[in-house]
Amino acid sequence: MKKAVFQDNVVIITGASHGIGKEIALQLAEQCACLVLGARSMEELNNNVQLCQRRGAKAIAFPTDVSIKLNAKI
Repeated sequence: MKKAVFQDNVVIITGASHGIGKEIALQLAEQCACLVLGARSMEELNNNVQLCQRRGAKAIAFPTDVSIKLNAKI
């Protein structure tokens, strides 16, 4: 059987609580990706982590707000 493209790869998804971000997470979960789901709503993220795990992914929720500006130099 052919290995899925994203199998065992770590993928970070922001906006994963609903909409396109959630759908991307669910699609990647079916390929057994290792997912880090980020969004502001921990309740929705935790629900989506469970959905992804049921589809075969390793997944964790990480509270994230990409609108917050950091004063960090990279």
